[in-house]
Amino acid sequence: MVTDPWQCRYDVDKEDQLSRILEDQELVKYFNAKGIAAIPGASIYLENGGYVRMDVASWNWLRPLLEELRNLRQEIIDGKEVPKKKSAG
Repeated sequence: MVTDPWQCRYDVDKEDQLSRILEDQELVKYFNAKGIAAIPGASIYLENGGYVRMDVASWNWLRPLLEELRNLRQEIIDGKEVPKKKSAG
């Protein structure tokens, strides 16, 4: 998890960067978006032709919320068991 809201999650070596972009691509596609462009921040392209563009801090704020929503949907609606994150404490 990113602790500095302005630390871009894609500021890593190329292999990790590609892995993170693909992970985020899968995340937004779960919500029927067409895709994502990264660096800096993120642009999410929607099915209806629109897009949402955000800076690094905004994406760092939104991404964990999308992950949590996806996991809840998978657990409740799709009936899949989602591993729980360990609390920091």
